[in-house]
Amino acid sequence: MGTRINRVVYKERYGGWVNKVEYADEPSSVHYTQLAAIVSAKMMLRDQGGGTLIIRGLNGHIKERIRIRPDRTISVVRIKGEYR
Repeated sequence: MGTRINRVVYKERYGGWVNKVEYADEPSSVHYTQLAAIVSAKMMLRDQGGGTLIIRGLNGHIKERIRIRPDRTISVVRIKGEYR
């Protein structure tokens, strides 16, 4: 089993939602919505052998940590007002 990877989703200064590996210089992808960035990050984590997804809110604080397993189906639950 490989090393676990952490991915972070956060609001970019100039408008987009960033999905990137924690401590990486460049983002893996940039999206119009937070939900799209979360879905992308979950799929990448699953395909890369699992890890932790860290979701930051508009204020930059951690809203949620989600552990992704490589052998599980990815589900996205949107709660009213949570993901933009």
